[in-house]
Amino acid sequence: MIRKLSLFVFVTALVVSACGRQVTPNRPGYGGGTPGYMTVKFNVQSPFNFASYRYVFVFNTTGDGITPYGNVLQTNYQGYSFALVVSSNGGGTAGVQAVQYIRQAGTNVPILANLNPSAVQLQFNPNSNGLGTQFTVTFARALFYGYVTPSPGPALATLSSTRSPAAATPTPSPSPSPTSSASAAPYPTTQAQVNWTFNAFVYQPGAPSALDSMGSGGGTDTTFQSPQLATNQAFDNVVTASIGVIPSDPAAEITGVEFINNP
Repeated sequence: MIRKLSLFVFVTALVVSACGRQVTPNRPGYGGGTPGYMTVKFNVQSPFNFASYRYVFVFNTTGDGITPYGNVLQTNYQGYSFALVVSSNGGGTAGVQAVQYIRQAGTNVPILANLNPSAVQLQFNPNSNGLGTQFTVTFARALFYGYVTPSPGPALATLSSTRSPAAATPTPSPSPSPTSSASAAPYPTTQAQVNWTFNAFVYQPGAPSALDSMGSGGGTDTTFQSPQLATNQAFDNVVTASIGVIPSDPAAEITGVEFINNP
């Protein structure tokens, strides 16, 4: 079965490649929102099932260029810095959670810390295309300062504390809490960490591996190479999911993602 892109509405209709590309020229102030913010869109084949699945953007903000993959027991969470997790909040509606993966000495399994953003710092539209197959999250990039900031380079072993990780919890709650002190800033990372990489996943709660990802191998794919997101530049990047192994439920089938950045 071939993946199909859900309907998008663009100012200019353009064909995009599987690896993603910038579809609009850079121009001062462009980014679809407030400076210091990024907007992300997640698209699936059939309407979301937030009660059964978690839809996740994982970001690598270290600048090392590693793409995060869904088979975390084999990759030891390489490339996992932060995530946006969308699922049911238990009351029949969907919510979004911003979390950080915090590594500790002696273990390859990080703990999850809730970043506790305010409603301004983390904004969520569960049905942004009117078809139930696209949601949109807009967030202040400064949230990804996180509780600890990784040093530049390929390793995540060296961490310098910037905020107390006392809020770390083993699993994230999908509802944000307006308690974070982070504020929007032009550059949420050092110059060496300007270029982010990413992957998108669909999980069943409690499952060790993803059901689907951006790659042709589905949830356990290790072939997808994330294009870099230069957070110091304005862009509107669309990335389509690769053709290949797909889950049996089209509500868990990723068709593509979009990133709109305002530096």
